Amino acid sequence: MSIVREWRVSFFTDSSLSDEIQKVDFGEVWENTEREITIYIKNEEEVLIRDLQYTADDIYVKIDGPKTLGIGAVKPMVITWEPSVESLALRDDITITGTAVYR
Repeated sequence: MSIVREWRVSFFTDSSLSDEIQKVDFGEVWENTEREITIYIKNEEEVLIRDLQYTADDIYVKIDGPKTLGIGAVKPMVITWEPSVESLALRDDITITGTAVYR
């Protein structure tokens, strides 16, 4: 049996945490042209989060993020999109799952 709950996390455009964001805008990207954006993820929980996994519904979105986030930790997360004819109007949710470690 597993228990699922949401955890508090914030996203920023820079490592100094000056610009919090709610969505990532790739701007105009041409078909078969790759665009990469780095954002920063911050753990807002009072627990270590480990075994982080990142998924997106669109197969043309790739996510490379940290595997663990300590309490209050800020780490980069790279999102890459290479649109094709099937995904030219991208609106996609990213799901991040992990295991909270209480000590």
